Amino acid sequence: MSIKLNLKYEYVGIYRLVNKKFSFVTITLKGIDIDVFVSSRDSLFSLDGDEVLVKIKKLGIGDRNYEGKVLRVIKRKTDKIIGVFCNSRQYGFVTPINKKIYFDIHINKNFFKKTTNNSIVVCKLLNVNTKNKNPEGMILETLGDKNEPEIQILSIIKSYDIKTEFNEDTICESKKISEVVEKNEYSYRKDLRDLMTVTIDGDDAKDLDDAISIKKLDNGNFKLYVSIADVSHYVKENTALDREALFRGNSVYLVDRVIPMLPKSLSNGICSLNEKVDRLTMTCEMEIDVDGNVVDSDIYESIINSDKRMTYFNVQKVIDGCEVKGYDEFKPMILLMRELSNILQKSRDREGYISFDLSESKIVVDENLHPIDIHAYETYESNKIIETFMVIANYTVAKKYFFSKIPFLYRVHEKCDSEKIKKLSMVLSNYKIFFDFTKDISAKQIQKVLKDVENEPYKFVIDKMVLRLMSQAKYSDTCLGHFALAIKYYTHFTSPIRRYNDLMIHRIIKQNIHNELNEKRISFYEKNLSNIAEHISKTERISIDCEREVEQYKKCEYMEDKIGNEYVGMISSVTNFGFYVLLDNTIEGLVPISTLKGFYDFYDDTMELVSEKNRDKFAIGMQVRVKVSSVDLGLRTIDFKYMERV
Repeated sequence: MSIKLNLKYEYVGIYRLVNKKFSFVTITLKGIDIDVFVSSRDSLFSLDGDEVLVKIKKLGIGDRNYEGKVLRVIKRKTDKIIGVFCNSRQYGFVTPINKKIYFDIHINKNFFKKTTNNSIVVCKLLNVNTKNKNPEGMILETLGDKNEPEIQILSIIKSYDIKTEFNEDTICESKKISEVVEKNEYSYRKDLRDLMTVTIDGDDAKDLDDAISIKKLDNGNFKLYVSIADVSHYVKENTALDREALFRGNSVYLVDRVIPMLPKSLSNGICSLNEKVDRLTMTCEMEIDVDGNVVDSDIYESIINSDKRMTYFNVQKVIDGCEVKGYDEFKPMILLMRELSNILQKSRDREGYISFDLSESKIVVDENLHPIDIHAYETYESNKIIETFMVIANYTVAKKYFFSKIPFLYRVHEKCDSEKIKKLSMVLSNYKIFFDFTKDISAKQIQKVLKDVENEPYKFVIDKMVLRLMSQAKYSDTCLGHFALAIKYYTHFTSPIRRYNDLMIHRIIKQNIHNELNEKRISFYEKNLSNIAEHISKTERISIDCEREVEQYKKCEYMEDKIGNEYVGMISSVTNFGFYVLLDNTIEGLVPISTLKGFYDFYDDTMELVSEKNRDKFAIGMQVRVKVSSVDLGLRTIDFKYMERV
């Protein structure tokens, strides 16, 4: 269906900046997005993501080639800008770090008396809708010198409005919490301290929120205990701690630091399931048969004492048959965990579980926070064991509470867009990989595609492409199922130290256990859970974006002194402006189409660049040799020059 815009009307849309000369406003009418070109002189100093009122200057053909001008900024996406301050005596100005903001902000001399040149500052916009002069602003905060790596990272954090410090009320409350488990907590909880219990985490993890116990039953089934830190015991509803945790939504994990959801006295202290100390927990106890079915389960308040703080690396060495100091008595338990994990993984595979082979980046920095090495983060079978146990616990909790018809929070992942999957099928046909495309796509179909490329050198880029086509998982008060996991019921129960969702559902579970879910509480949850789910889904997205930007900044910083170096990589994506090449060290850069010899046409359906002259082409999965040509720390971009095929 074609929608036409009218010169007589004004339209509300979202402003999108591509570069200094090119921007557009996306207007949505009857579910259809129409892009209207806006030149820089007609942009009214709009910021990327602003809601604006636009007037059409020139009609296009169909729903294309419209031109317009911004009449008014209706709502700023943000009024806080991070930039570098410069003093010009009579006035100052801030040059934004974000290169998508191509104009400076003028600062009245009364607003920068103590601000020094080349400082990175947080600036608040004071006026909007000024046509012929730059917006004015005021300095809210000075972060530090622009040349300090610490300040660069802080500026990214600030640009996402992520709080790095806790307010005084939150700190005061956290200090009042006992550093040891109080004796009155032992009486009504199930005592699991006699069970052999372990935690398995990364080498540098400090917030340990899940512990495992396991045994084999006489009937051949497994008894699995997943015990999770009982954060809700310490973070009570409507307290300063609770309000702060809800505001943050989750912890943020950056290259060189963690910005926790809770003060460290809780996240690394009394809530963390540290070795050889009593800790309060919520336990999901499951009996699982040899086919991976949960035949019985219970969820209750408990107390544990972890026998061993294990690491993925050392557990993997035990699995591989190596001797590891301090692990001998736990070897039978580790092998039993492996046995059950394999059963559960096979069960998930039968259902259509989509497993992505995506290597995360491990960035090593020196004492000055400068990156000295970047490589793919190594994962082990031991990682998969814990992941599998967390998934089955989350599934069990979600299913039990779904059928109890109690208001709850779920982790949901909706089906892929059929048009995107259709496009994927056309791209994969280049590699002689075919699957029956149906409008109602299933997880098993996607799973089969990924298994078909399992042994191919380009598997990683196909996995990445499929992931990009997927919907984003989110939180909801409605149980919509989880497409990628191929299960109907799912939640997040296992990480309340770092996720507010988990803390919230622990609270609901405990109130249910103690028969406190009266009509008033039920009504409260029915009215508020939807808004909470929306909020924490948003904070999660912000955290992910911040984490990625910090990671990309560090990758650019790492490559800054490697201009001229040559690398072999694989084409990971193809666009109408060039193709991206992924190196073995997880760094990705763009080969601009303007740097290729000759003229190339872009074929959107197969995602290929094809030479007009000799039909030579660039497509996803091809191995190429490239040279680092430029690095832009401000734009967070790395450009390569194509050298040859490999």
